Amino acid sequence: MEANCSTAELVQELKDWCRREELDDAHSLMVLIPEDAANAQIEEALGTIKALGRVRVTLHENWDFRPRKRP
Repeated sequence: MEANCSTAELVQELKDWCRREELDDAHSLMVLIPEDAANAQIEEALGTIKALGRVRVTLHENWDFRPRKRP
């Protein structure tokens, strides 16, 4: 994901991704993490935010989270 993406671009990318994955974007959270972070590390870090409750990371190594170029 490009470091210079605007907030609006990130929000749109999250909405697009949720639509493709058939998830409710109102209950989704985008977290920008280093590429080499393990799922367990992410879950542990996000688990410290009590308002989130139980955190489960659903990643797949073939998913591409980079913003798509729009015409």
